[in-house]
Amino acid sequence: MKDFVKLCFTRRLRVKSGSKTHLITLVPNGVLVLGVKFAIFCIALLFSLEIFHIFYFGIWNSEIFTGIMGLAGLVIGAFFGQAGIENLKWKKVETPQ
Repeated sequence: MKDFVKLCFTRRLRVKSGSKTHLITLVPNGVLVLGVKFAIFCIALLFSLEIFHIFYFGIWNSEIFTGIMGLAGLVIGAFFGQAGIENLKWKKVETPQ
């Protein structure tokens, strides 16, 4: 997988049924992946805006920093709260033997 965010949210489970072992891949919903990508983009944009504000005006802007922290909390919450089954699709993949 080339998509880093999708790879971070993907889980793989090994399930035994009889003599066969199956590898079940849980793939995240596309909306979740796009939402996290947008939040990461917004964090980078606000960070660059804060750096510009410091260099141009010479002072710290607490409102921009609050926005950065809010979006960072959103991204961290998505990574820790991504275990919801309704946001995942099941895809069965057999392991090579």
